[in-house]
Amino acid sequence: SFFRNFGSFYYFIICGCFLMTLIVGVTMKVSIDNPLLQYLGRNVQGIYIFHRLPLRLTKEMNMDTVSKFIFSLFATAVLCFLFEHITKWIDRAIISRFEKEKNRSVS
Repeated sequence: SFFRNFGSFYYFIICGCFLMTLIVGVTMKVSIDNPLLQYLGRNVQGIYIFHRLPLRLTKEMNMDTVSKFIFSLFATAVLCFLFEHITKWIDRAIISRFEKEKNRSVS
């Protein structure tokens, strides 16, 4: 049955309410002009795509939880950094190619 252990159910509800209160409290105090939030907003796609790879790698490693977290955080940051620069390079290459084609057709 889904409600076998009511203690864990109530614990889940209490933790959910606490998390909601924490999120609301933090968002009321943190400025939207925060550089970290702006960076995360620009790179959320890379974080979403690449966060799972380090987590899967650390699952098989014999490390404590804090070390796994630090490794995953660092590895995700590196992967996102590379992803951001590679996509910018590809965008510039595509845009310059289209601009050359456009200039050639105009002349």
